[in-house]
Amino acid sequence: MIQADRDGRTVFRFSCPHKGGPVFLVGDFNGWSERKHPMSRTQDGEWQIRLPLPPGRYAFKYLCRGDWFNDPQADDYEENAWGSVDSQIKIDCSR
Repeated sequence: MIQADRDGRTVFRFSCPHKGGPVFLVGDFNGWSERKHPMSRTQDGEWQIRLPLPPGRYAFKYLCRGDWFNDPQADDYEENAWGSVDSQIKIDCSR
């Protein structure tokens, strides 16, 4: 799930099908770094991170224990160079 919070940051929430983590948010906004944005586990067992992303369109995925996942509520999906699909989010000034 992706939503904007009151201070203008973008909140990413993910339910990993594996029981444990770690979970990382990986995307073109961080050079597809698999370690730069670790997500924190919430009290309800989901994983969450808040990022200050400027307006634009971003490709991303979640990485959980070596497995890649798309966000089921992403704005769009786009095929990548490796033959799989990335989640897409569009952040505009009204978010």
